Amino acid sequence: MARPLARFALGALLASMLVALLAFFTIGSEPATLQAAQGLKAVNPLYATFLAIGDREGIDVSFAREVVSERNGPTIEHPLFSMPERSVDVLIFGDSTAAWGIIPQIVEGASGLRVAMFAEAGLPLNEAQCPFYRAVIERYLAPDGRVLFFFAPKNLQHEPEVPFSRLLTGDRLAQALARSDVNDEWSFERYWGWRNDALVEPLTASGMRLPHMAPYRSWLEQYVNPGWFAQKQDVEARQSQGFIRWDGWTAIMYGPNKQFSRREVSEPKNLARWLPRPEVRVRLERNAEAVSQLPGQKVFVLPWSRAKIHYLRFRAVYREYFAEFAGLIDLGKLHPENKRYPMSDNLHMRNETGIEASVLLGKWLRQNPIAQRGP
Repeated sequence: MARPLARFALGALLASMLVALLAFFTIGSEPATLQAAQGLKAVNPLYATFLAIGDREGIDVSFAREVVSERNGPTIEHPLFSMPERSVDVLIFGDSTAAWGIIPQIVEGASGLRVAMFAEAGLPLNEAQCPFYRAVIERYLAPDGRVLFFFAPKNLQHEPEVPFSRLLTGDRLAQALARSDVNDEWSFERYWGWRNDALVEPLTASGMRLPHMAPYRSWLEQYVNPGWFAQKQDVEARQSQGFIRWDGWTAIMYGPNKQFSRREVSEPKNLARWLPRPEVRVRLERNAEAVSQLPGQKVFVLPWSRAKIHYLRFRAVYREYFAEFAGLIDLGKLHPENKRYPMSDNLHMRNETGIEASVLLGKWLRQNPIAQRGP
């Protein structure tokens, strides 16, 4: 009886040692790799394309000559919070459709206006976030300035009472608006949010992957957990790109050109057909009411897409809920004829698409100056 128990104990010991060894190589090495990735600089692989567009439009693109691996979230250190009060002509709020494509420096160069952008993946335009938008607008927007909302439809119909978990709130918002240098200690609510921002993006910045020892993920996982391994391989194949960043807050997605944007000018003939289900419409009504109370001239931006259905849905939602109090910059209708620009998916731009969209947005702002209000 003692011998089988001894064998069992020895087996358990060896198994625990193996798990510890795998954990050392799989997890323990990542902080060192991550630390090496922070601050890494490289030549922008799209800089020649940037330069050609900049020369064509007369815009300085030297800010994007080098790219960095750092990815900063909506922290107190965001550059918007160090700008002079009431100095921003165009203030852009947006989700990943803006954060991963629109380049404020390009919009500014094409428009001749002072532009600032606060955009973050998953950021909603809902009732709960409107106090934040109001505080930023009242602090930084110039008199007779414009506020642009650059959001995917799903983030317009977010639950009204649910705040964005990553966003500055309460005392931290006060610190940011006071341009405080207090260290920001906010954290994500969800592990996956932390994993993506702290590990995945820094290691794939500029289209690069930094090697590290991971025997389990590299060799054993395909045998131990083949289903999960196959799923991850598929995701990596579809998302074989990095994020090109030059300032840590804005980015463009970089990768092979396989999907492309399209011009679309048709309007939804039957609004009800393109609107969401009834319970979602209730959310839209509440969010739209909250947005209508924000200061400044409000303008929505319809992002480029590769699918007609996205244009029609956005136009229907805009006409039904936002048209009474906000203008519209319809990039689908402004899309140059006989042109196609690389897209990462239906709504996210890739490669030079972001700079082309930023140029187009800046030109619209220059050609459509805001009317001066009376005293």
